[in-house]
Amino acid sequence: MCCKLLKSFALLVIMLALRTFAAAGLSEIYAGFPNHTGVLPPAPILTAPTANATYLIFASLISANGEPITAHFTWSDPDGGVTEAAYYEGYPLIMRVAAGTAPMVSTICAEEGVCIFPYNLFVTGFGLWPGAAQKQGGLSESIRRDQPSLTSLLSDETLLTPRTTGTYLLLVDLTNVNGRAALDATVSWTDEIGLHSTTLHSSTGLTAPPGDLLLVHARAGYPITLSTALVAGTLETYDLHVRGIHFGF
Repeated sequence: MCCKLLKSFALLVIMLALRTFAAAGLSEIYAGFPNHTGVLPPAPILTAPTANATYLIFASLISANGEPITAHFTWSDPDGGVTEAAYYEGYPLIMRVAAGTAPMVSTICAEEGVCIFPYNLFVTGFGLWPGAAQKQGGLSESIRRDQPSLTSLLSDETLLTPRTTGTYLLLVDLTNVNGRAALDATVSWTDEIGLHSTTLHSSTGLTAPPGDLLLVHARAGYPITLSTALVAGTLETYDLHVRGIHFGF
């Protein structure tokens, strides 16, 4: 139930991001630490807000040679407390941040506390400001794919070939209509380090899904692709819906 609520809230925020409402402001969050080597000490992901604010934060952390690295967030809430949380791919962090304080991100390396290989860390998200002005840097829905009633698997279908290097928040809704098969979808992309891929499971799969929200940082001229696979059971019919929000910083 918790994860479904997070997903519903994330979808609501992204819908707001693509529309303008006079009664509320939406700010775009972005912080990039490309090709970083060594432990990242606590660094702000945004300028300290002048009023209490709520943020929905996503992160992408890709290491060369698959070195285990974790993104760690810390922020102060309006009640005077301090919250710490590790980021898990596929699930957004919802932060209630106190005025005058900035959320911080750092990295933790599993290999004796030392990051041996370079890595890319990108943090994106949305700030919700009731009654404030819009502060978007160029949000756009760059990827939109609706394929209902599919009866065959997809292989490296191109979702988008970016003209410029950029960061995208992908929402992948893979629904097994008949419930007799377990499916997954694999998204592949290329960044400054190399080629990467992440597999997302259908909501009716045999394993717990890691979530269908994925942040990717893709190089210009290299396609973002998607493939589907049958994990178990008999393939009959499934629906695939993909949305990709580009952060225009």
